[in-house]
Amino acid sequence: MRRHRPTGGSVEGAGVGVDQALGSAAYADLLARTRVLLDTIAGSQPPSEVATRAADSLAAATEDLARHTGELSRRWDGRRLDLPGRGHLLLPPYVIDEVSDRSLRGRVTFGRVHLGGPAGVHGGAAPLLFDDLLGRLVNRGRPGFVRTAYLTVRYRKV
Repeated sequence: MRRHRPTGGSVEGAGVGVDQALGSAAYADLLARTRVLLDTIAGSQPPSEVATRAADSLAAATEDLARHTGELSRRWDGRRLDLPGRGHLLLPPYVIDEVSDRSLRGRVTFGRVHLGGPAGVHGGAAPLLFDDLLGRLVNRGRPGFVRTAYLTVRYRKV
């Protein structure tokens, strides 16, 4: 069996030059490890005892983190431009290399957690990525926020 190598994006240098009000390098590490965890779970076939032990560990971590939940308007995730996918765990981890007023160029890694049928990217993951990237481009240099009015997606049989 081929082993899938989980991808979580690099956090080398994360937290450097970032407003500490949006979390430290330790928070960036937590997000990166969570991405790897999600990819690993998506590809795992653990025996019951391993699944139970992992679920118990996750429950303990969830309880610990829940004691530190902040206000929604002050959330850190999704606002960390130094992290893949802005530090938003739902987004595929992308990194923007170049940006102008009319375009952006970057890289994305769709991990195992983003796969749908026959090892292709899930039909909802690509529109999610485009929605986020187009939103960043449209909102660039504008006061306030522009929201998605509609995004048309057409599917085809493969």
